[in-house]
Amino acid sequence: MAHIRCMQREEPDVWTHKCWGILYTSWGHFESRPEDPPDERLLSLVKTCRQVYHEAIEIIYSDNVFDVKRPDCILFLSSTILPHRLNAIRSLRIHWYFSWPLYVAVPGGRRKHYPPYDEATWERTWEIIADMEGLQYIRVLMDELWMERTPNEVATILEPLKRVPSGKDFEAEIPWRIRVRDIERESPGEPGGCFPFRIKYSPPDRSNERDYAGFTLSTSHEESSLSPV
Repeated sequence: MAHIRCMQREEPDVWTHKCWGILYTSWGHFESRPEDPPDERLLSLVKTCRQVYHEAIEIIYSDNVFDVKRPDCILFLSSTILPHRLNAIRSLRIHWYFSWPLYVAVPGGRRKHYPPYDEATWERTWEIIADMEGLQYIRVLMDELWMERTPNEVATILEPLKRVPSGKDFEAEIPWRIRVRDIERESPGEPGGCFPFRIKYSPPDRSNERDYAGFTLSTSHEESSLSPV
């Protein structure tokens, strides 16, 4: 995990930000290698002395937007920092690229996906997020190669997000052109129960596609502030 200052916050195509690095594939999974080194100035104040550290460290967590892209980043973050630091985070953005479609059989009839691109990681991520007491702002942007989904499949993917307590500024952007009411109709639980977050259709920007080893990566539409990588 590193702290990198994003110098392209006004550019919507977050996948091409230098703070995210150069994308490549390894067995169909997308990773990132930052082009720029970590920016030590981001922590220069809290590293001044112990007293300043204790007085200012909360600002690092409460006043920055934590923008994550790796599926297991939230798991690593929760096991790396102290629980009260995790609870101090107020703003979280997640860009989740499904390199394999969740909750459907993979080619060959097998239902096995490997971490961190599996259902267990997806569900555990939202268990952790649901317990982050200080969260006020959440954005999750999803994308995947397999663009055809049924309302039932999308409802199943979104089901773990319902663990997050209501009352937050929470929006989920999905790449599947499906009506929200059809997704809600297929959602488990109460019949026709609404999701406690906004669902927005966000078509991938295919004008900036990049192809790696036979896989096509489509771009997304969010800015980046503090990026654990």
